Amino acid sequence: IVREGKLSNVDAFSGDAIAPCFYLNSCKYMILCVKLKKTEGIYPTVHWDAYYIKVSGPETDSIDLKDDLEMIADFASLPPRKIVSRLELMASAACNWCHIPLRFQLKDSDFEIIPEDSHVGCGFIGIKFLTYLIGEDVLKTKNVIAIQVRIFASLYGIFKGMLMVKPDINIGQGCYCHSSA
Repeated sequence: IVREGKLSNVDAFSGDAIAPCFYLNSCKYMILCVKLKKTEGIYPTVHWDAYYIKVSGPETDSIDLKDDLEMIADFASLPPRKIVSRLELMASAACNWCHIPLRFQLKDSDFEIIPEDSHVGCGFIGIKFLTYLIGEDVLKTKNVIAIQVRIFASLYGIFKGMLMVKPDINIGQGCYCHSSA
C-alpha cells in the first residue's frame, strides 16, 4: 500500500503524518520506506509516498518485517544512509522499454559476485541467460545491449544498476554483479 502526502515546509508535514504502522480491514501494515518527490515551477512543492507492507491479517501468515529484511540484506552492518537507499530500491522500478515481464524469480546460483575492475559499476549478463529471460524476439527486435535491474538475493544482498550483455561469459546462464553495487 502506498500513502501519499505533501510537505508544507522543510520541517513540518501538512495533512496526515507518516505513521509507522496502521490497520486496515483487520490487517496490520508497517512502513517500509518513504520517498520524497519535488515538483518544479514557480511554487515547488515536496510530496511524499510512504510504502507499507502487510505484516499480519486474516488468512495471512504474520511476518516480522525486520527479520525478513535482514534475510535479504545485512542491514545491521550498514550505515543509516545506506539503509535508506537500500529500502528505497524496494519501492523503485527499473526502466522497462521492452515491455517484458518486470519480475523474475532467480536462484542465488544464477549470480556470481565479481570484483570491481574498472567496470564503472556495471555488471554483466550472458547472452544465453538474457535470451532465456526476455526471449529471442525481444532481444533481436530491440537490439538489447544492457538491462536495468533491481536484484534482491538473500545470499548477496540488494543490487541495482545495469547488466551489460557480454556474449563471451563463461557460463551460459547467469549474471555477474560487482560487490560494491
